[in-house]
Amino acid sequence: MALSQKRIREIRGLNKAGLSNRKIAKLYDVQEDSVRRYLSKGIGRTVPNILIADIETAPLEVYSWGIGSKVSLGHYQIKSEWYILSWAGKWLLKDGVISDVVTPAESLFKDDARICKSAWDAIEKADIVVAHNAVRFDVRKLNARFIVNSLPPPSPYQVIDTLKQSQKIAAFSSHKLDHLTKQFGLAQKDDTDFDLWVSCIEGDKKALKRMLKYNISDIYALEGLYLYLRPWMKSHPNLGLYCNHDSNVCPNCMNTKLDWNINYYYTPAGRYEAFRCGKCGAIGSSRFSDLTADEKKNLVKSVAR
Repeated sequence: MALSQKRIREIRGLNKAGLSNRKIAKLYDVQEDSVRRYLSKGIGRTVPNILIADIETAPLEVYSWGIGSKVSLGHYQIKSEWYILSWAGKWLLKDGVISDVVTPAESLFKDDARICKSAWDAIEKADIVVAHNAVRFDVRKLNARFIVNSLPPPSPYQVIDTLKQSQKIAAFSSHKLDHLTKQFGLAQKDDTDFDLWVSCIEGDKKALKRMLKYNISDIYALEGLYLYLRPWMKSHPNLGLYCNHDSNVCPNCMNTKLDWNINYYYTPAGRYEAFRCGKCGAIGSSRFSDLTADEKKNLVKSVAR
């Protein structure tokens, strides 16, 4: 049952008064998970919850008779599975980083259940998750460990993959995070080598601490890259859908200062007023065509292939 904004405010008031989620759910005839979602997502927000995220994983340990690109390994040669060593996140444009790393004992036992739960808790609150290589790596890797550790799917969220966006936007020499941030003069990620990963899976406390520091440096680099590329992202989630506003806002950054004095945006069946955001520079358009009734009536289209 969908609840009105008024009812959700009532739920939040009951929660502040000390009523348990179970009792609130029974009172309003909704699932307890729904109550938690109303409380975590909030209402009347002015910005969506955008989580900049990154994970570091332990390597697989395998048995092999050789090395090189032509060596084929089967699942039966896996000695021990990979697991998550650490994760880090940051709410866009807010101070502070949230993060977690396995303890030496957890690493030796390859037990990432605790930090998977803390990562799940952060994603559960997110409207949008930003990561570099998110689609092929971070999101799927997190999902794998969530399933292994018996965690349910997080609440719906959208994903912005800065790697895929970079590849769509321009022909950079490399689309790796460290190359792009260096080229744009942004915050840099820390340097490291494979020995750090080896020390981490051996339970070295100092190495795990260094791994978390490296993970956190990725977050600052990633946030800078996302903001730098955001005006160019044509498939960026429409941030105006997430929050209350009473005027036109840029779908990429929610700025209200829009310059409508630019060229029209044309489709095969419509003509739309376009704008440039006065803050981030992104290009957007009106949802409604400004063609007159007669223009629409006389308009024809080419045949689709």
